[in-house]
Amino acid sequence: MVQGRRSLVLGLVLMAGIQPTPAAAASGSADAYETAVREAGSAFRAGDTHASLRHIERALDVRPNGVGALIVLSQIHLSLGRHQETAAVLERLIGIVGPNTPLALDALTLQAYALSHAERYVEAVDRLESVLAKAPDRPMTNLLLGRIHLQLGQCRAALTTFRMELELPVDRPQLSRLVARWPSSSAYEGLGLAAYQCGDTRLASESLARVPDSELSVEGRQHLGLLLAHEGRHWDAVRVFLKVLSVEETHRGALLGLMRSAAAAGLEPMEKEATDRLDSLGKEDEARRAARVRAGDLQTLAVRRLADGDRAAAARALVEAAELTHDPFALSLIARHQHDMGDPSGAEQTTRRILASDPFHADAHATMGIIQRDRADLASAAASFERATRLVPTDMSFRIRLAGTYLALGRTNDAIEQLGQARALEDAVTPRADLTGLGVTGPDVVDAAIAAARVDARRAGGHQPEFERILMAIDQDLDLRRRATTLSSLGSTPATTF
Repeated sequence: MVQGRRSLVLGLVLMAGIQPTPAAAASGSADAYETAVREAGSAFRAGDTHASLRHIERALDVRPNGVGALIVLSQIHLSLGRHQETAAVLERLIGIVGPNTPLALDALTLQAYALSHAERYVEAVDRLESVLAKAPDRPMTNLLLGRIHLQLGQCRAALTTFRMELELPVDRPQLSRLVARWPSSSAYEGLGLAAYQCGDTRLASESLARVPDSELSVEGRQHLGLLLAHEGRHWDAVRVFLKVLSVEETHRGALLGLMRSAAAAGLEPMEKEATDRLDSLGKEDEARRAARVRAGDLQTLAVRRLADGDRAAAARALVEAAELTHDPFALSLIARHQHDMGDPSGAEQTTRRILASDPFHADAHATMGIIQRDRADLASAAASFERATRLVPTDMSFRIRLAGTYLALGRTNDAIEQLGQARALEDAVTPRADLTGLGVTGPDVVDAAIAAARVDARRAGGHQPEFERILMAIDQDLDLRRRATTLSSLGSTPATTF
């Protein structure tokens, strides 16, 4: 929906201000954190995402709230299309630097980009409007807002927004850390798309004509083809649609336009080829939809079989469901079912399948941590929860589970630190109520855990009975939430992390 990632300088502009000074580098005085962030940036620019993430994990080990490390982590998630995680990391960054700093305004803009791709449009618009209220001439903000209006079918609002962007001074400062300014042609392309959506083909043609061919996005080029076809220039439209398909061979709109313009131009073989391709894609889409529905039905069947006491049948249904899908979210949901139904080996197999295809799947790492914790492999469980926490530093439940694992390992001070960070998240990011069973609710239960841990840590022998009791209550509450979310998400929308 928003112009391609070429419009965002991922990992390039952001490295300004993160590199150590030449004097520090020459003297070898750069600390471990700066070195790790610098190496992460270099690996990211070289396209080695896995190496970049390993360096960022090192950096966050040294400095959990390191701004530079969180910037690079947000860019890693964004480059992988992990928009929910991008938004979560940027939320953490904003909480650290403060909401009114220049870096926070950059982060809010990039967060809106991620939220829009996650189809969280209301939140994306809220972020952009908050930026414009503080800095009306901020580059890229109007462009993103206009694109969201387009996605929502609000063509009049989009026209107004793109015109506002074109009226702003061309010599505005660049965004310095997270994103680079789009070229002015991007505003003309947006204006053209909005005009086409509103039915003003004249303005659409005039606006798109002002965009250099090399700067047209796939979406802009497809609409140029539609305008040429509208004008009866079908040979030219065919050439444009073919160029779109050379970049994105399954683009339905371009295939449909090619089919129609080829028919109008008398190019029967090309028309037939486009028609056959559309039919094939339609069948593939239908097969995927049928597999998703069947996988959801099998999960529902597994729940029923479990209720009937037939664990073996429930396990078989979940294995079949897992074989029908390659979607990481669906597999994560199946793994949760397998764990909750007493099939840890099946849950582990499904989770490993997720991580083999997506090693950055934070929820899968957390699931693995639960499986490892339940079989008393505490060191491995801690490593899994640590990875989940690094990938999504704003998830309170990851930190609480990590704290409980640290406690079981006798690492009381580390557990207290994680609870302290969870308490900060409770205030700033993910408020939760109804943490019950201890006579306290919400943030108070984390405060109670911290206070108990500090008292118990001073006791001889290092035993922490009160701390353990509180963490057990929190953990049980999280398990109940996870199960409720899992059951309510069968065959529907993604569940929250647990």
